[in-house]
Amino acid sequence: MLKQLRHTPPYSQQFRYTVLKEYDGWKIIDLYLDRFSFRPKEYWEELMAVGDITVNDQNVPSDYTLKEKDIIITKRHDVTEPDVNPHYEILYEQDGILILNKPSPLPVHPAGRYYKNSLIYILREQNPETTFHTIHRLDTWTTGVLVMATNKDKAKLLHKQVEKQEFEKEYGVLAIGDFGNDEFIIDEDVGRRNGIQRGFGPDITEAKNALTKFVPITKNGDITFLKAYPLTGRTNQIRVHINAAGGHILNDPLYSPKENQERSPLSVVRGPSYKKTENELRSTDNEFMGLHCYKMTFKIQKDQEAQTFTAPWPKHFLQFV
Repeated sequence: MLKQLRHTPPYSQQFRYTVLKEYDGWKIIDLYLDRFSFRPKEYWEELMAVGDITVNDQNVPSDYTLKEKDIIITKRHDVTEPDVNPHYEILYEQDGILILNKPSPLPVHPAGRYYKNSLIYILREQNPETTFHTIHRLDTWTTGVLVMATNKDKAKLLHKQVEKQEFEKEYGVLAIGDFGNDEFIIDEDVGRRNGIQRGFGPDITEAKNALTKFVPITKNGDITFLKAYPLTGRTNQIRVHINAAGGHILNDPLYSPKENQERSPLSVVRGPSYKKTENELRSTDNEFMGLHCYKMTFKIQKDQEAQTFTAPWPKHFLQFV
């Protein structure tokens, strides 16, 4: 049975943002272009011109210079969000820990084009008395094991393990490219390239060390199934490191070759086995990117052995697994 995507009707919303240190000294228009690269410059300039963007309750021009801790209020009208798949699966729920199998497409946090259509918003909507602490994140199009805490003590325990890199993670990857037959390690810094996009190489900023081990498992035509073991936890790390290895993840809307990046994720080329009409792709069973967090191992109690949690392989991985 096909599941329906979550659709949120257009709405008006006021967003509050406190300027971080990294944006101190920036022009306000540059902040918007950096954080919301999917909108043209003229869109944000129009909001400033009509007073729908203010800084510390004052109207400002687009070349206003920001200071750390400035309060920016953005008023938006007729906000529309992309539809998402809200049908998460609970893998474990006990003693202040919640582990989900996150579907795709579904962002974890409100950001960019998503606010009400985010996992955190949906969870709070369904459980208004519960506080959810995110321990790590998965990208909008990445599926699999997602760990959260529902009290501060468990959040602290889990965050310490993340900081000490004690979380063991195993991802499944469907990728286009020639990766050979032997395991290999990509040791490439990951940093910002433009807007939300990360990358590697001499042109990135805010570079952070990143290390990923890959193990090729099998191949079917142009698609290689690999296991990925991120030894650090950088944003988009596996997706960037597959690029560094000379390939790209199947249906990746951000890091696939340029001709695919310019298309909606619903129309990204899927190869002979995955050619569908746009109406068929409205089914959540058919919307996917080839990246799945299959397994995570960590301690749920301080004085106990680490436990392993797995998320079932999505349908599009089964022919490889």
